[in-house]
Amino acid sequence: MIFNSVTFLFFFLPITMVLYFFLRNRPVLRNVFLLIVSLIFYYLGDKAYTILLLVMMAMNYGFGLWIARVGKRRKAAVAFSIIANLLPLIFFKYMNFIVGNINVMIELFRGTPITLPQIHLPIGISFFTFAMLSYVIDIYRDTAKVEKNPISLGLFFALFPKMLQGPIARYTNMAGDVVERRASMEDFSYGVRRFIIGLGKKMIIANAISGTVDRLFATPANELSAGVAWLAVFTYLMSLYYDFSGYTDMAIGIGRIFGFTLPENFRYPFVSTSMRVFWQRWHITLMSWFRDYAYFPLGGSRVGRVRHYFNLVFVFILTGLWHGSSWGFILWGLMNGVLLVIEQLLPRDFFDRLWRPVGILYVNLAFLLQAVFFRSSTIEYAMKLFAALFGFNDAGTITTTMPLIMNTELGLAIAFGLIGYAPIIPAIRERVAAFVEKQQGAAGFMLRFAQGAAVTLIFAGVIILSYMAIASETFTPFVYGQF
Repeated sequence: MIFNSVTFLFFFLPITMVLYFFLRNRPVLRNVFLLIVSLIFYYLGDKAYTILLLVMMAMNYGFGLWIARVGKRRKAAVAFSIIANLLPLIFFKYMNFIVGNINVMIELFRGTPITLPQIHLPIGISFFTFAMLSYVIDIYRDTAKVEKNPISLGLFFALFPKMLQGPIARYTNMAGDVVERRASMEDFSYGVRRFIIGLGKKMIIANAISGTVDRLFATPANELSAGVAWLAVFTYLMSLYYDFSGYTDMAIGIGRIFGFTLPENFRYPFVSTSMRVFWQRWHITLMSWFRDYAYFPLGGSRVGRVRHYFNLVFVFILTGLWHGSSWGFILWGLMNGVLLVIEQLLPRDFFDRLWRPVGILYVNLAFLLQAVFFRSSTIEYAMKLFAALFGFNDAGTITTTMPLIMNTELGLAIAFGLIGYAPIIPAIRERVAAFVEKQQGAAGFMLRFAQGAAVTLIFAGVIILSYMAIASETFTPFVYGQF
């Protein structure tokens, strides 16, 4: 069950909305209904591990009550709670990686490798585990009140718009919406518009690019010309951004329809002028989670310089591991941490004095190079791709290879994607709205009518193009579903 599937768009979401608004004067029943719907949503996506989700929800409900009551033994209680939450994540996500590396050592001494069946990763486990961890840790820190109503807490953990791929919300921010919320027509309208924007990002841009990305990365790296190698990495990042930010928009939109205000996850990261700023704008809820629950407890920047640099690198290695259990993700995190350390070594106002286009170019180039490890299936492939990027192979020139790849659909998707990298459309919309607002009389009425009609036509066009893409494609999961 994914947001851009026919089943979700034409059956699951409309039926859920109708039944939910039928219960508008029954807040308790609304929560019960949404919790049941969310569990059905998860069950339709991953039948095998629905029991695991229920067990973890019940477990953390108990942990919250326990931590709130034990007094002096709270540290031991929260430590046990953290370990109990991390064990399923470690087992399902990292056990094969751990055993694989142990086997490498065993084979060096000619021992018998450990055999382990391939373990299926429960969908959403990285996201809902972090939401559960933040809940028990916040109770320990006295920054959140324990929730004694199991329905309310269960709804926070399992709320279907955010459960599988975020945003990673915290109970301290959502408690009010969970207990009592009112979805106005303004919220409903905003939610629908936000959902359509996200659907367009996914279907019109991300999916139009992802096919080319898959074909390029399925090609041996030593067969890629330098130009095509750069195109492969660039289009991968663009498809990743619009896929994930599109999902986030859809999740925020659905949440708002039902009266929930979910946190933002992206704020135009590709116009950042330093990697420090970039990580304040990309996957914001994950980075703020690591900041508050890993970086600050390690001492953050309030320690000696060497320890501070270690904290930066270590936390970004953890961030890489969160994304996946491979050395490629570890190296990706290491590269990010090292870049941040280098930025710390520069004068404090270095990026403020730097010409803005140069800073933006630096950030995009740095993230492109890091993406080689993020997307490559093996370290060997990543090394060959780096060689291709800088022309250390004989794979032909861009003039002979690019015409075989570029087409109208890909070119338009990239053009739309580049426009969306910067806040160009919001700036135009604000200026138009300000101009129209100043107009009086018949002229003002006509301009406001034309403005409303134009917006309606644009959203209708996005819906039509998105539905056409859905009808013409096969199963197209969201990229972050694998994490």
